[in-house]
Amino acid sequence: KGLYVMNRNMETISIYSSSSQSNISSTLKNQYIPYDDISGIKSYNNKLMISTLGAGVFIVDPTSLEIEKRISEENNLTDNRVLGLELDDQGNYWISTFNGLNVLDKNYKVIKRYYDFQGLPNNEFNFQSSCRDVAGNLYFGTINGACKINPQEVLQWNDTRNIVFESANSFIDGKQKGQQFEKELVILDSTDSLI
Repeated sequence: KGLYVMNRNMETISIYSSSSQSNISSTLKNQYIPYDDISGIKSYNNKLMISTLGAGVFIVDPTSLEIEKRISEENNLTDNRVLGLELDDQGNYWISTFNGLNVLDKNYKVIKRYYDFQGLPNNEFNFQSSCRDVAGNLYFGTINGACKINPQEVLQWNDTRNIVFESANSFIDGKQKGQQFEKELVILDSTDSLI
């Protein structure tokens, strides 16, 4: 039910929750997180990243305890249910969600998004199932197994969603059937291969 900040004497000094308009935090501005299921906290660029299972990621200044930025579907996060956070050697943050993997740069901008059609085992990741090894590789667990990511290589991948086909040949029972198309390629159920 939210996130509590305590001092060294274990006294609550701030509460981040949907009901944070309490006496404790009423003097501090910008401490409202509209979702109480906190999924993780990581340090990044001398800030804290607070991930949630429904409202995205919040960037918090650890000194003032104020929320400086929210990263959510509104600014290109693939899903507001954040499950894992990992930092690569270039200072990018990799964020796994229930719907894809996101890469944030040092300015907290989503610079890349990855899905299963680009090679991930699945778009749905598992809760807190991420880590990195000493070589800088990142590991994320999905509902179809784990994936190992070399950030330098993966960031160089080209987006293949806009491949343009000029022609195609289909085969039925080993016999080539030429197929012309203008706007859309229709593949018949009887087609057993396509080149």
